[in-house]
Amino acid sequence: MLNSLYEILMPLRAAKNLDKLPVNAVPAPEFLYIHLKQHEGAEAAPVVKAGDEVKAGQTIGWAMDFMSADVHAPMDGKVVGIERQPNPYGGFSSVVVIKTEGKRKPVESTPDPDYLSKSNGELLHRIRRMGIMCEGPAPPSIHSIFNPYMCPSRLVVHVGRDPLPPVDTLIVTAIDEEPIVSINQYMITRQSNDVPEAIKLMKKLSGVNGRTVLACLDTQRKEAEKAASGEAEVKIMSGRYPGTLRELTVWRLTGREIPAGASPMSVGVAVIPLRTAIAALKAVRDGIPQTSMIVTVAGDAVTPPQTVDALIGTPARDILKFCDVPEAPIKKLVFGGPIRGKSQFSFDMPLTKGVNTIVALKADKLVPIAENNCINCGACVEFCPARLQPNMLSRHCQFRVFDEIVKKHITACLECGVCGYICPSRRPMLQYFQNAKQQMKLPRKGNML
Repeated sequence: MLNSLYEILMPLRAAKNLDKLPVNAVPAPEFLYIHLKQHEGAEAAPVVKAGDEVKAGQTIGWAMDFMSADVHAPMDGKVVGIERQPNPYGGFSSVVVIKTEGKRKPVESTPDPDYLSKSNGELLHRIRRMGIMCEGPAPPSIHSIFNPYMCPSRLVVHVGRDPLPPVDTLIVTAIDEEPIVSINQYMITRQSNDVPEAIKLMKKLSGVNGRTVLACLDTQRKEAEKAASGEAEVKIMSGRYPGTLRELTVWRLTGREIPAGASPMSVGVAVIPLRTAIAALKAVRDGIPQTSMIVTVAGDAVTPPQTVDALIGTPARDILKFCDVPEAPIKKLVFGGPIRGKSQFSFDMPLTKGVNTIVALKADKLVPIAENNCINCGACVEFCPARLQPNMLSRHCQFRVFDEIVKKHITACLECGVCGYICPSRRPMLQYFQNAKQQMKLPRKGNML
């Protein structure tokens, strides 16, 4: 099944050797727009006001609950205001607007060579205060991943079940989940010196008492074996979507199936993207907060695809201009991967911590979607990796038949988007499922690490 699905998804392959190309830094724009909600959980509380001078790496937003993390100024400048603006992933959130000064410069580090002697609690607290997040629409933080019982959205899925087992398998993945994206591949290729220490830190935080696996593509076998340095066993995996999703990665490497609505921790497995592990390492070892993102810029409007380093809060317009991408031909701008990403309505939408890709598409590549009737072809059922019936489930979600939605096991949906991608009626399947989960206040799969 996955082989035939890969044939369907062939147009979404990333450019060859994109992870091996140099990464250029996007110059600082005149204004940075820093959203105070870039994470799962509550919006951070601003600790600056209009007129304040800020330094690179200074905290400008204070985490308000266990599931959120602090927000920092990416560079020196002056706060010109705090406004309510549209969030790239829906709704509105407060934005700290900073007028930048001068050129980009590295955030001043405060090295701690003895960081591994600290307790897990101290390390996780520092990671939270450094604002380290994973990827996705509402990215979770590492401290909430390793403390699931402290998070209400995760605790609900464990009610009535046995306590979480100890972690006996740690998977650090150097494979990006979606096609086109090549950020974790870049990390294993270009930042391999930090990989052994990053794995060692994740082993300490997870308390793993068994296997530690570094998953990578076959094209990165040599780099991965060298980078692992005995800290982890290297496992080669296919980059075929949706087999790159963490639920399927767990199944392929351990043979364990994650219960519907639960996280890998419920089966004794911790899954951490390599980029997140390296960011956490720099936070506790070097005292460097998360103030910039390495981003893949791709799509048929981008020639050639590029990987760039941009400050958080940089408008998409400035990133596209740096990549010599004209705005006129672009008819759809997507933050995130080509299948599960979120379309944006403005080139002024700023970069946030959850964005790993900017996809720019021309009109001739757009496929119209509408609430057309299902023709019962069964294609979505054939290709669903969670073995659901997306055809029936989407109808119940469309008309808000919540009792039937639960009976059809919506919490088992991986939100891979394959059903909508192959649907000949072009029904917005993924959007139906995400909207139903939001209305029913069910945990989103994208936030369940």
